[in-house]
Amino acid sequence: MKLKKIISLGLATMLLATPTCTTWAHEYEAPTMDNSVSLVSPRFAYIMDGAILVNPGSSGVDYSVRVSGIDEVTSISGKMTIYKDGTSIYTRNLSTSKSELRVTGTIPTKGPGTYKITFSGTVKTASGSETIDMDMEDSY
Repeated sequence: MKLKKIISLGLATMLLATPTCTTWAHEYEAPTMDNSVSLVSPRFAYIMDGAILVNPGSSGVDYSVRVSGIDEVTSISGKMTIYKDGTSIYTRNLSTSKSELRVTGTIPTKGPGTYKITFSGTVKTASGSETIDMDMEDSY
């Protein structure tokens, strides 16, 4: 009888002394983004990276488009369009026979509002081609 009490008491002591762990689920917080430049991740066969920027202000709308390809790229071409509040205000055809397309400029501002830049282009090599689409918007 004493043995049963000792075993029961020992078992109860072990259970009480065993550490417990409580897990709480926390709400996922997405990382913050820097909206100053929109980047394209390197998920392409011929395109290494790309960036697009629109920066409207009272003195003008600065823009930039860059597409970098691998060494085998023979040409990069496409169409860049800038919109203000959904209406196209500037369009430019861009092209280069090198492995990097880099264009920057400034256009006159059309007043406060939301400005969006888009680029839709093609990167070509001797063995194939692929398309790239980028966009970004900002307002002042």
